[in-house]
Amino acid sequence: MKFNNLLAPAVIASASLAGQAAAFPWDERVCQVTVFYPGKETGTLMPHLMEPEEPIVIPKINGKRYYAVSDANCKYKRYDVDPEGNPWPSGLRVKGVAVKLWKEKLD
Repeated sequence: MKFNNLLAPAVIASASLAGQAAAFPWDERVCQVTVFYPGKETGTLMPHLMEPEEPIVIPKINGKRYYAVSDANCKYKRYDVDPEGNPWPSGLRVKGVAVKLWKEKLD
């Protein structure tokens, strides 16, 4: 059976995020965030898990920072309070997926 190359980034990202799980309390919901930059079809997975309802800084686009905030279910929208006054770029999207962390019982 051939490994699907489209799944490779997801597998690698999941493995890299596993080490971050210790930073959050178990049984807590966190957000796995993907940023879709203008003019690109595929998104870029942010390297860290994010807490719901907390503003996040999107990596710089053309030297400018942008901010987004999620609701409790990791649905992101642009953050209207931008301290730098940058307008939201057309085509920039932020997608979050709620991830629930759990701890397996070891005997």
